[in-house]
Amino acid sequence: MGINPLDMTWGEDAPPVIARIANMAAGILGLDIRVKASEVISYGDYVGMGYGKTTQEGMEAVRIVAETEGILLDPVYTGKAMSGLIDHIKQGKVKAGETVIFLHTGGFPALFAYSGEFNLGNKVKERKVSR
Repeated sequence: MGINPLDMTWGEDAPPVIARIANMAAGILGLDIRVKASEVISYGDYVGMGYGKTTQEGMEAVRIVAETEGILLDPVYTGKAMSGLIDHIKQGKVKAGETVIFLHTGGFPALFAYSGEFNLGNKVKERKVSR
């Protein structure tokens, strides 16, 4: 399953394209696996106004994961993907006890480009470090 952050309407064309790319990547990595188009599930419901534009849910996902796990997501790609995963959990599409692997593909530098959208204001607190 994947959360697509791009504002594309691939419809039925998405699974074969994604399967082809996945199989090419597997070949490059020397993995002996094949992905069938029928195994691909891609959701485009979390794009918002498009790629490069943040969503409130994506920004909230970035905050939650940073605060709870210490993992930095970017607000354009991995933040939207995590917001999709969170939504799927809330909707019961991901059941309690199921194993979920979230593949973090990077994007840390984008945090700097979108820093103004985090609207931190006086939410940043000084923390004392004990030695």
